[in-house]
Amino acid sequence: MLLRQLEQAGLNSEDASLASGQLHDLLQRISRAYTEADQERYLLGRSQQLASRELEEIYLRLSEAQRIAGLGDWSFDLHKDSGQCSDGCMQVFGMAGPSLTPSYSRFLECLHPADRDRFGAAVDNALVNDESFEMEVQVPVKSSESRWVHVIVQAIPNPEGEAFQIRGTAMDITARKKAEQDMELAHFVMENAPVNITLVDPNARILYVNKTACEALGYTREELLEMRIPDIDPNFPAEGWNDLWQDLKYSKIIPIETEHKRKGGESFPVEVIANYIEFAGRAYSVAFDKDISEQKMLEEQLRQAQKMEAIGTLVGGIAHDFNNMLAGIMGNTYLAHRHISDVAKLRGYIEKIDTLSNKAADMISQMLTFARKDRVEMHTIPVVPFLKEAVKFARTAIPEDIECTFEAFSEDLYIHADSTQLQQVIMNLLNNARDALAGVSNGKIICSLKRSSVDTAFRSRYPACRQEDHVCFTIRDNGSGIKEEFMGSLFEPFFTTKEVGKGTGLGLAMVYGAIKNHQGEIEVESIPGQGSSFTIYLPLVSTPASSEEQQAGHSHEVAMGRRELILIADDERQVRGVIKDVLEELGYRAVTAADGKDAVEAYKKYANEIALVILDVVMPKMGGIEAAGIIRQLNSHVPIIFASGYDRESALLAHHDMANSHVLAKPFPIKDLSQIIDELLAG
Repeated sequence: MLLRQLEQAGLNSEDASLASGQLHDLLQRISRAYTEADQERYLLGRSQQLASRELEEIYLRLSEAQRIAGLGDWSFDLHKDSGQCSDGCMQVFGMAGPSLTPSYSRFLECLHPADRDRFGAAVDNALVNDESFEMEVQVPVKSSESRWVHVIVQAIPNPEGEAFQIRGTAMDITARKKAEQDMELAHFVMENAPVNITLVDPNARILYVNKTACEALGYTREELLEMRIPDIDPNFPAEGWNDLWQDLKYSKIIPIETEHKRKGGESFPVEVIANYIEFAGRAYSVAFDKDISEQKMLEEQLRQAQKMEAIGTLVGGIAHDFNNMLAGIMGNTYLAHRHISDVAKLRGYIEKIDTLSNKAADMISQMLTFARKDRVEMHTIPVVPFLKEAVKFARTAIPEDIECTFEAFSEDLYIHADSTQLQQVIMNLLNNARDALAGVSNGKIICSLKRSSVDTAFRSRYPACRQEDHVCFTIRDNGSGIKEEFMGSLFEPFFTTKEVGKGTGLGLAMVYGAIKNHQGEIEVESIPGQGSSFTIYLPLVSTPASSEEQQAGHSHEVAMGRRELILIADDERQVRGVIKDVLEELGYRAVTAADGKDAVEAYKKYANEIALVILDVVMPKMGGIEAAGIIRQLNSHVPIIFASGYDRESALLAHHDMANSHVLAKPFPIKDLSQIIDELLAG
């Protein structure tokens, strides 16, 4: 059709055919062009649809991410009081509601009243200076709660350089702020806790101390963080720290009673609870300790009150024993007079008097030691002989119709102990056993002693027990027993099951405290109607090379004098007369004085002759200690013996710094007196 139209237009068939072909090609190209354009328009439209959908998905994902993270963004025109807020921002600031149009004024209303002026001033400053700022603000969400929000704000200048628009981001930081506040509260509590808190590493380095510990020790925090535990606790030297750490790692928690040293050098008692912890793959010990100086003072008052109660119980038994001894002395004295011409019999009676006198002296010495009121002094003592004597002494308060036996081994074992405290422990436990046997026929008290090695079960019951070998001392009776409901309260102060007026409830509390002072443990077993047993575990120590043992081979024969002159001062005429006669019998010469003042005058008179002075500690006008001080001013080297009928330890405390002197407790064996005089004169 197109070819016919070309021929009609005046073209021959050949030209028309050529033109038709060219036109056909042109039309095909045009057709292809239209097709490609349609495809491009289609693809472009499709791409726009996909991009729009992808952008919508990205926006949704961004909105969801902001919601989850508590994030939002916003922009405000301050002149028009209009703006835009993301859904996350609307959520963070509580501007809920689809019909709510965001604005700067509404934004300010969302802030806590205390933050509005502060935020507004910061915005004004940012607009003036064309800068950004960050701030933490509160957004009330309930009447008593607020949401914390961290905002970053940027001023936006217009083409003319004026800034009246702001944009920014907001992040909900409520959880972080709460965690920070919790940490601040925990830190405040730790810093101001009523106990000392210390964190140390396995090498004993101090990593943290609270304010209470700094105040108690007198150091600054910086000083303590440069120190180690051995620097403040003399009972834990550096060489023994590793053993303690291994014990702590095994037990996890260890209660310790020790001493800490203040910056000024003063020591004070503390009770420490050491805990083993692991954090982030590292090991630490956090220790809680408190000053127990007041507690120790109260414990001492408790012990002393209990001693007085125990002494009251002892009076009857001691009076009974003393009367028996006096009866023996008087009887033998009478027989000695009757047989004065029979030397063999006379010697026998005198030896019996001497034996009874020594027994009486020993009992008085034990009473003085038991009643002594002073600080705890730990010494290494032999277990078997000590406990034998302790039980023997305490038996004076037990009626004769109660059978009391002591079973022990012959092995030489030693403990580190305060003999006064342990004597009181034995006294209290035996008195309790005696009271439990009231109304029981064939009453028995069995005291037994054995060596014991603690096992795993024992360690699990007592994590603080760090030593393997112990001495185990048990007091068992066949009395009334203890009801099960009372077992948990036995060691509480003032708890007693006895009738009113028959017990203070202090005895077992003192026992428990004393055993803990000795790093020991005490266990109780009881069956109502069958009896009870109290078992004490005390850690053993190695055999000491004591001065007493080193002197065991010394001669105990009477040492004779060589006519030296000795001054004797005692306010009791009979005592100074007997000592004078004895010294003269030993080969000395003697001059006497009735008090300290007379002793000083006598020394001045015979200063060039007197070789030694014996002074009673307590005398009228002037005591022995004061007199000794004056005599030493006259002659700084003269030997002095202090003789006291009171507690020997009290006399020792009074002149502990006086050289070339000795203390003798009255009554004293003549052999001992002669040996001491001989040693002082030779020294």
